[in-house]
Amino acid sequence: MKVQKYITVMFIILAFISGCRKKPEPLDASDFILYNSTDTVTLESFYPDFSYSKSEIPMENNYVGEIYLGGHMYKYFQHDYEDFDLFTSNYKYDQRDRDIDYYYIVQITLKTDALQTSRGITVGSRLQEVTALYGDGIRIENGSYKGLMDVIYEYDGREITFLVDDEQKVVQIILSAS
Repeated sequence: MKVQKYITVMFIILAFISGCRKKPEPLDASDFILYNSTDTVTLESFYPDFSYSKSEIPMENNYVGEIYLGGHMYKYFQHDYEDFDLFTSNYKYDQRDRDIDYYYIVQITLKTDALQTSRGITVGSRLQEVTALYGDGIRIENGSYKGLMDVIYEYDGREITFLVDDEQKVVQIILSAS
């Protein structure tokens, strides 16, 4: 009888503690910025204004391709850095009152722990840290990339995706705009 009361009391205490956990803040524009002590990389920022403390890795051709939507052509370019890859585009220039030749950062793929999210997550963080700071994610998919799990969050036409390996570690972080 004492054991049953003890288990019941412990269950009530644990339920209370888990209910008192602070709920993660909803996403906002600051969640689409990566930074460290010297650099900032912001999704949807104007690429010609972009600078980083390490040089871009030269590519023979960084042109990725183009898509046609609603009579408009949108071009994409890739820019590789040691710590991340960027994709730039003039995507939706017509809908955003931009010049056709203005290119913005539309995807950031973080490959190392050199930068972190505004909530402190970086490559190498644990999935438990991600969910504690961001919540459970709007979608969790079995990723097609090397069998990784994708934990995805959305805000205002943007996504942040944490690619997680079978040891529950973040191996890439992707910020993307649509």
